[in-house]
Amino acid sequence: MIRSIVTSVLLLSAFTGFTEEVRWAAPPNDFTSASPSIPKGTITRSLEYSCRYQKRKFSIYTPPGYSKTRAEKYPVLYLHHGIGGNEVAWSGQGSNEGNADRIMDYLYAQDNLDVVPMIVVMPMGNMEGTSPDAWQNFEAVLIEDLAPYIEANYNGSSDPNMRAIAGLSMGGGQTLNFGYKNPHFFTWIGSFSPAPNTKAAQTTITDMDAVKNNVHLNYIAVGTSEDAIFQNQARNYHNYLNQNGVSPLYLQWEQGLGHERNNWNRQLYHFAQRLFKGITAMAKPELARISQTRAAPLTIQRAIMLGSGSAPWGMQIFREEAGDDITRIFSLDGRTAGTVYRIKAGTTAIGTGE
Repeated sequence: MIRSIVTSVLLLSAFTGFTEEVRWAAPPNDFTSASPSIPKGTITRSLEYSCRYQKRKFSIYTPPGYSKTRAEKYPVLYLHHGIGGNEVAWSGQGSNEGNADRIMDYLYAQDNLDVVPMIVVMPMGNMEGTSPDAWQNFEAVLIEDLAPYIEANYNGSSDPNMRAIAGLSMGGGQTLNFGYKNPHFFTWIGSFSPAPNTKAAQTTITDMDAVKNNVHLNYIAVGTSEDAIFQNQARNYHNYLNQNGVSPLYLQWEQGLGHERNNWNRQLYHFAQRLFKGITAMAKPELARISQTRAAPLTIQRAIMLGSGSAPWGMQIFREEAGDDITRIFSLDGRTAGTVYRIKAGTTAIGTGE
């Protein structure tokens, strides 16, 4: 949905320049209740997708009114469980670590919050391997296997501006480790009670300029009654980002809560309502599609980089036509074959012909 310029300015000003520790008020008591009087999204559990480790599972929530054919693709939040959980933990089953579907239903029913409709993907993030660090193997699976699957099989956006990562405990560590290592892929980052698997910020953040230029929300949360190991992980990350001038940046303290479901539900409540606001897609596909595509690999005519500063993004051009002050680029963008992009005249394009 296209928002007015005034609304965008207000939203941007609300999230710009903050590097603070906050204690936002607790949600209303019924924010995880399955109220029969509000519209419901759809939660589908334990689906399978193929990856380098054969088949893996995920659950998915689509918002009320979700359309498979909506022209504007939905933003996607990848939401991770803790060390004892699996793909159903965030939907009140298994280790029962949260109630993501009920929280999202509640948020959408609050007109004053204007929550952006999004897809929430809850993957199985524990990986095969005998090493205590086997969870690290999920980074490549998430980025190279699961995200392309979601974008191909659901109406989810492949635009980095429309992609968020979050998680609790072990998943909170994965969020920080994967998100800040890939700031061109995940541009909204939310870590809840990050566990000891969290690597030092100096290790995961190798390009601070890319974080500053790309990440729209840096959100870390922890309970005031959690063990020091979780509080220290959260504070250390917050302090490092703050010292390097990263914003918007929040460290949310949940009053009186320990390492528990109610804590993580509150953290998701605060995080989700702030996602995808005031930001438009990096590249908007047109409604038109190429009616015929070649089955054989196409010859690259030119490789270019679009964007500015330290955050360009790549596209392979297979045919281009100039006219009407635009360039129509027919490409394979790494996700969808035959997408038509409109690039305005004057867009910076750096590259060499082949």
